[in-house]
Amino acid sequence: MIVTLPNHKHPYAIVKPERRAEKLGDIRNADIIDLYKEHGAILFRGFDGSVDAFAALGDRFISGSVAKHDLSRQSATPDHRVQTVNEGGQEFYMHPEIGREPWKPDMALFNCQIAPWRQGQTTIVDGVTIVEQLLDKTRELLMSHNMQFTSFIAPEKLEKWLGLKNPDNDQLIAAGIKYSCIFRKDGEHYLRIYQTPSLHKPRFSEKLAFGNYLLFSRFHNQRTDYPTFEGGEIIPQFVCDELQRISQEQACAHSWRKGDTMMLDNTRFMHGRRAVTNQKRRLILARFGFVNFYDPTPEELAEQPWRESGVWLEVDWQ
Repeated sequence: MIVTLPNHKHPYAIVKPERRAEKLGDIRNADIIDLYKEHGAILFRGFDGSVDAFAALGDRFISGSVAKHDLSRQSATPDHRVQTVNEGGQEFYMHPEIGREPWKPDMALFNCQIAPWRQGQTTIVDGVTIVEQLLDKTRELLMSHNMQFTSFIAPEKLEKWLGLKNPDNDQLIAAGIKYSCIFRKDGEHYLRIYQTPSLHKPRFSEKLAFGNYLLFSRFHNQRTDYPTFEGGEIIPQFVCDELQRISQEQACAHSWRKGDTMMLDNTRFMHGRRAVTNQKRRLILARFGFVNFYDPTPEELAEQPWRESGVWLEVDWQ
């Protein structure tokens, strides 16, 4: 393989075949893992980019996959491991995949089957770089708060989470935290509350990074109430504006070629999308999951059963 390291033009390592017959399967797992841990983003270009080859690459490094429940996505494999990305044409703000849930994947893989002729680039940004560019007061504010994602949960889903049927609030409090979530009753409804640090350490870095659903929710969905700081405090607009400005300034817009495969550390990098003018001339596949080269503790496995679940279907738990 021929490796080009990240530079000021692109924040990802580029891996190309050294000879025409070289396949992705010929590259040692250890070599790919080393690049992934060091840089957090790899573009594979010039290899077999078929659906089968893409699925096989994921199988080498992912222990449990997350399949999204989204009417704008189609499954590309019978087991739902490989899906299309959102097939709409809107521009998307920066976000890590499933950055609003405790089962946020470690890895996000993307593959180009049909390359857009002009627009429709995928944008990516290193969350570590974002933190490095923050004003001191903004960084300190974010470090002093968790972000809180509060959503309604149906009684039958709550029973799946906790094994409790129609519990009252005292039973929910007694159940404590499970799977990194708190559950409460609000009138006739149940709430699932997930808290996570506003700035976090990625899976394979000691530096702080920013990466969650805040920018997508605030600027795309126009919501100020999701997420909030812990306790329900609205996150100030100046914080969102600064994060948005830096993410745009530091972003790289990747122009796809047919067969390209991008591997992102979803705990470190965020991605987005430029507007798509011709949706029929853009087909990008995706796979999300938990890496098999990280050994969770028994406590982590108890809280994160999705790490070894085969395929974790979001619709079963949301």
